Amino acid sequence: MTNLGSSVTIMLRDPQLIREFVNKPALYEKHHVFRTMKVLSGAGLAMAEGDEWKIHRKIVSSCFNYEFLTGNIPNMMRIINEFLDKIPPQGYQDFPVLMKMQEITGDIIGRLFFGEKL
Repeated sequence: MTNLGSSVTIMLRDPQLIREFVNKPALYEKHHVFRTMKVLSGAGLAMAEGDEWKIHRKIVSSCFNYEFLTGNIPNMMRIINEFLDKIPPQGYQDFPVLMKMQEITGDIIGRLFFGEKL
């Protein structure tokens, strides 16, 4: 628990508390910082709320279950390392972090679902 500006904020780390938050989203409110981030990063699962969140969650939960994710950690790490190895040292100056994170995420999802030659 911490103060973030004038708001009291709870950061969940315990899996049981996270499960409670995920299973009962109507009872909890995401911090207003997420609304600002939503403008910058779009309305994906992490930023969505209410009915929009339920729709995103339903789609994602059918694909990304624990066994699938843990079984693919080595593949994800390999894809991330391939991506980072392509960036020359001078490429880290003025690095567009959000854009590159989206690119890596898209590459991981695409290659895991549609094959390595995506």
